[in-house]
Amino acid sequence: MVRAAAGALFRVPVLEREWSEASDRLREARFRLLAAEVGGAPPAPAAVPVGLIMGNEGAGLSEQVRGGVDGAVGIPLRGRAESLNVAAAAAILLYELTR
Repeated sequence: MVRAAAGALFRVPVLEREWSEASDRLREARFRLLAAEVGGAPPAPAAVPVGLIMGNEGAGLSEQVRGGVDGAVGIPLRGRAESLNVAAAAAILLYELTR
């Protein structure tokens, strides 16, 4: 994993916790929590720190997570595509949120 991340692992904070603990810690740090969802609003540059919550490619996010976020963002898709790979979607959403 370290090699695949090309060193970003040492520069980007990574938090691995159960959802309830992770969301509590992010809220304490004043993050706005946004879920990546098909049909979510197109992202706009964020004025406050954002925690982007990504689900897995098959099942997406759990109802518990969906109920504990401030909103949802998504990528408008054209043509017959139904979704994107989670890594590609995360890259696009993070770019849009931080530009």
